[in-house]
Amino acid sequence: MKAPYLVLTTVAALACSSGGAADSPVAASVGGPFVLAPGQTATVPGHDLTITFLAVQEDSRCPRDVVCVWSGNARVQLEVAREGVELPVGLNTAVEPNAAPVGDDLLVVLEGLVPAPTTTGPIDPADYRATLEVREAGR
Repeated sequence: MKAPYLVLTTVAALACSSGGAADSPVAASVGGPFVLAPGQTATVPGHDLTITFLAVQEDSRCPRDVVCVWSGNARVQLEVAREGVELPVGLNTAVEPNAAPVGDDLLVVLEGLVPAPTTTGPIDPADYRATLEVREAGR
């Protein structure tokens, strides 16, 4: 009877921890990359700035297991809030815009998106991870 108890305990522990990524805010800094899962928010201390990765709106990137004439593009939807003002921001991996101004002094830049598509099936939206960076404007 110990084996079923162990399995149930393991399943219960995994179920309780499955929502952790979106629940945990990420501390980001200007000039350093950070990674967000869908629904997850980053805060940039000292700048009254939060960035939330809402969803991938489009993903037409070339599957990694084929050869394409164009790399394709993915578009992520973010919500950027600064000093009480919330703005929707869409950024792309291969076409403009891949960066958006936040006030006069900062930019939010999309550095990358994983996983890459394959021909074996669609990507579960919860599996996406966006690499972003907040930079000083003009740099």
